[in-house]
Amino acid sequence: MIRQRVRLRDPLDPLGGHQLVRYDAARRALAEARSVDEVKEIRDVALAMALYARQAKNHDLEADAVEIRMRATRRLDQLRQAQKDTVGLSMGTRGSRIKGARVDEKPTLASQGIDKNLAHQARVLGKLSDADFEAAVSDARSAATRAFRYVVSTIAAQDRRNASRNAAPLADGMDYRVGDCRKVLADIAANSVALVLTDPPYLEGSEPLYRWLAKFSARVLIPGGSLICFTGHWSLNRDMRIFDEHLRYWWELVMMHHQSRRLPGKFIIANFKPVLWYVKDARRGKTLIPDVLRPSKRDKSTHEWGQGEAGVTHLIADLTEPGELIVDPFAGTGKWGEIAVNMGRRWIGADVVRGGAPVLELPEVLLEAAE
Repeated sequence: MIRQRVRLRDPLDPLGGHQLVRYDAARRALAEARSVDEVKEIRDVALAMALYARQAKNHDLEADAVEIRMRATRRLDQLRQAQKDTVGLSMGTRGSRIKGARVDEKPTLASQGIDKNLAHQARVLGKLSDADFEAAVSDARSAATRAFRYVVSTIAAQDRRNASRNAAPLADGMDYRVGDCRKVLADIAANSVALVLTDPPYLEGSEPLYRWLAKFSARVLIPGGSLICFTGHWSLNRDMRIFDEHLRYWWELVMMHHQSRRLPGKFIIANFKPVLWYVKDARRGKTLIPDVLRPSKRDKSTHEWGQGEAGVTHLIADLTEPGELIVDPFAGTGKWGEIAVNMGRRWIGADVVRGGAPVLELPEVLLEAAE
């Protein structure tokens, strides 16, 4: 009997080894059980089995435990119904107005060790038809398996992310080029860049830069590579129309400002900067990426449209692998390049002036029509 096997189990091993409760034996024991104590004991063993299964990372055993628990819980309601149809259910002193009224001596749920939560679960499962209950069991087993796989995949993703962030720095991985990005970056090979990560100027007259950036990114990105472009609120619609011609829109991120900014002409208090995310063909990888970037510190001493760290560490870790190439055509101070090479990536950046062009007036070279 299953009760005998439970009583004989080693207290240091609540399952008594994997032979303690076989799935088919538990099913038979539940069908034959005639008392609440028997069913509760099987259910308690199923709970212990589920705990052991999670610790042992045995998702098949965990799914079995979930099913046994569900069947045992439903069996409790079947026994309650059987009691109702025979000796009846205890009413206690409910409905009596006489002080010291005699308590109903029929067994109560509490006297049988069934609390309100367990009783509720038993009634819910007990109301189901056999077909609906079997469907619910199947769903629960699938959910247990998915939960296990999710845990494993989450651990694997975290391991990959940790390895990505902790890659050894590349001492010679940074290449800062001074000049017109359309010229000094012309030698970058097609399909060689994992990430174009940049923050271009977006003042009036900057449209040619974005048209070039869209074509450049579509050429140099590897399949599945990403373009992450920080931009302005007023130019967002324009920039999306340009990028849509060459790349696939993936998402809009936001970079939170350290302090809110008043825009008098728009009567807006801006708290974030829009960041466009486009991909070549389709995004590679399935790492979950938050769409809110939170900067760690400011870096605007020489590049007024620069954004310091700007939360790009997450983007570099999740969108590239150690040793891959990142390009920034509007590199400013080169801060993002320093971050990239310290994370084991190669980086090529460019700007017309080392440290960034002044934002109040774009240099003539940047105002020329894109070729």
